Amino acid sequence: MPQQPMGPGDSISPRGAVNLINEFIAGYATGFTPFLRRDFGPEAFPRFTGVFAMILMLLMAASVPILRLYFVAWIIALLLARAKTSANTRRGLYQHSGYNGVPAVAMRLFRCKDEARAKKLEPLIVLLPGIALFRDYDQLGGFFIGGAVCMWMVESTINYAYQRKAQALRDARIEAEYLAELSRHL
Repeated sequence: MPQQPMGPGDSISPRGAVNLINEFIAGYATGFTPFLRRDFGPEAFPRFTGVFAMILMLLMAASVPILRLYFVAWIIALLLARAKTSANTRRGLYQHSGYNGVPAVAMRLFRCKDEARAKKLEPLIVLLPGIALFRDYDQLGGFFIGGAVCMWMVESTINYAYQRKAQALRDARIEAEYLAELSRHL
């Protein structure tokens, strides 16, 4: 059934509000991931997430002029990431469409070969400069600290979703084994 547009007295559902908050958090984190990761999936930067990141940076750039340069560098990093993803696809190297990239900087910096562990450590790369900057440049430092928190939240949400999917697969396997055993006795 097609969804009707919201009218003047309508309100957003709780699920819609949570989704909107998640998009904002993912958008904030997207302000950092193109610098820290490589080999993204073709849909790693969904439309709304990128728009949230752009809006946030442009709003912050109004009061923190250095973010104008950061914004330009981010756009370039994003375009380069997209170009590399397209080149990889043309060469037959495919990732999951929503794959949010290999944490290349964290893996190198922390000498870590485990991708999941590197993604857990990755927010530190953003948090520590944020803390250092906060004393003299509170808004810029706050931008980085907020980015680190959002990166951690995004990764935690992804891990939770994968754990739930793995649990559902395990449950389905157990049910299938039970039904197979049951069908043998019919």
